[in-house]
Amino acid sequence: MTIELQTRALKAAVLAVPKKDVREYLTGACVEITANHAIIVGTNGHWLFAARSEHGEEIQEPVTIIIPRADVEQAVKGHKGDTISLGRLSNGEWRLGSNIFKPIDGTYPDWRRVVPKKISGQSSDYSPVYLAQVHKALSLWNHIPVSNPWGGFTLYQNGLEGAAAQGADTEAFCVLMPMRRAKEAPASPTVGWALPPSK
Repeated sequence: MTIELQTRALKAAVLAVPKKDVREYLTGACVEITANHAIIVGTNGHWLFAARSEHGEEIQEPVTIIIPRADVEQAVKGHKGDTISLGRLSNGEWRLGSNIFKPIDGTYPDWRRVVPKKISGQSSDYSPVYLAQVHKALSLWNHIPVSNPWGGFTLYQNGLEGAAAQGADTEAFCVLMPMRRAKEAPASPTVGWALPPSK
């Protein structure tokens, strides 16, 4: 079995994959191969990237594998094509591009559980580090320069539940979990010292 995966999806998903984690199954990008589509997911438990694309082959039985982060990075490094081939070899090995690897042994988390079914619109606090990674991932997916200050995605805030982020190409999205604060933030910032003097 050989299918084509979107290179931009792999590059974006691996941004969410941690280099080290006691949960080994999180240290790789999950690829779900269905009859018509390939779904690529990466998450560190704080934010998630997911993308879907057609793979152009007839698949009889769905397959899910977890590709180690290092193998994804090696395969896409310097790769110029829009797609990269993924094929099953013998002895439990697979090939991504020219890189041969063994999938991570384990069950990937049920990532669909954190996908918001509805959006409340209620504001929340988000890690600026993870928000920047969401920006980079969706910029890669939507073919927008990461340096573009206007983003290329909309953040759908969702209170204490995961927020959704999506750009123009709706075949990919991110989920960003809000920050949990030890105490409530002030209702308003302390900026009075910078206001014009009262007359």
